[in-house]
Parts: sequence; structure tokens; C-alpha cells
Amino acid sequence: METNSSENVDLLLRIDPHGWSSCTFLQKGHIVTLSASFLFGDPFEILITALSQLDSGSPEASFDWYDEPGGYRFTFRKLTSNERISLQIDRFDESYGYNPQPRDRILEATLPLSYWIVLYYLQLKKLACLLQDRTYAQNRQVFPFKLFRSFEALVLHRYFR
Repeated sequence: METNSSENVDLLLRIDPHGWSSCTFLQKGHIVTLSASFLFGDPFEILITALSQLDSGSPEASFDWYDEPGGYRFTFRKLTSNERISLQIDRFDESYGYNPQPRDRILEATLPLSYWIVLYYLQLKKLACLLQDRTYAQNRQVFPFKLFRSFEALVLHRYFR
């Protein structure tokens, strides 16, 4: 799947009970859902860190989300124009602690940096708000609130003025 049009990509972030999260991409009528375990780290913390690196001018940011078994490598790359970012997500079979070797590409999309930042920010904000409810928060992993608040300040200052 590939697109160069921002209106063709959307996403949904979820924190599921008992140590799982997911990211669902909607692209040109296709739906791709990726699961990630909190057992090997906080998937939202590494996502926020990667987005912050891109916003700070880094030409590339990548991270792994571990499923059980295997997982997904997210790679964001700035294209020649600093305003466009390519996201490639590759599946791998290796378990945590081994050197993951990407097996096959399951998603590729190119969008403006601002679009990626706003898409992810709004989904992270939704999770932060939902986790304020005790019933929702029950049996869900800890959210990186401190890191999110710093990211939120950056996003609101730069993208919502």
C-alpha cells in the first residue's frame, strides 16, 4: 500500500487491557492493525520519542513494536523536502532480544510532517483523556504522561497556532 495524499491515511491508537496496545492504519480502503506488547517497553513512549526527533530535525527515526512473537519496525524518513515524511512498517519474526530482520513491508505512506505529528498527537491525547477515567484505566498499562505533556506543549505551540 502506498499513497502520497494526506487525505488517504488515518490511524487509531488503542491501549487494550492486560499489557497490549494497537495501532490501526486506514489507507485507501485498506485496514492494517498492529499489536504491541508492553512486556518489552512502552510502545507509546518510543513513538513519542521518534516523533519528537523528527520534529527536531532528525532525518530519520525508527523503532520496533514487539508482538508475541515477532513485531514491527516503524521507520520514518524525511524526503528531499523536509516537509514530507515517508513511513515504512516492516514485519519481523524475531523475538525480543534478537536482532530483528525485516521480512515484509506491510505499510508505506508519505505525508507532510505536520500531518503525521497531528494524527498521532490527537490519538495520544484521546488515550491520555480516557486514562483519567478509573474504569477505563483499570487493567491498562501506564501511559507516559510526563513525556506526552512535553510533546503536547511542542505540538500545540508549533501546529495549533
